[in-house]
Amino acid sequence: MERYFAYTKSADESFNSLVDCALDLARSCYEGKKAADYEARNRDLLCAMGKKGVEGTRYEAAFEAEGLAIYNRPMVKNNSTVRDNFNAVIAQVINAIVPEVVND
Repeated sequence: MERYFAYTKSADESFNSLVDCALDLARSCYEGKKAADYEARNRDLLCAMGKKGVEGTRYEAAFEAEGLAIYNRPMVKNNSTVRDNFNAVIAQVINAIVPEVVND
């Protein structure tokens, strides 16, 4: 398959690994080649995205203790830093995946 788009990687390796993992999962899904560990990798990706969302906030320790359940708290969901971090992750993932799907 010819690639028409390559996303620009950031200097943050943990951020790049999130995007790479999401891109690999998306490729395997739309190519119909889901691996046996697809669900586990998807679950791990969601946890990593959630962790990245609370990175640098006062909720980081709570995430380590409770995991994604902290996103059920309104004070976490409505925190501007958490929202900005999460939006950055989502935007980078979308920017990497959508052009590949559209170009196929």
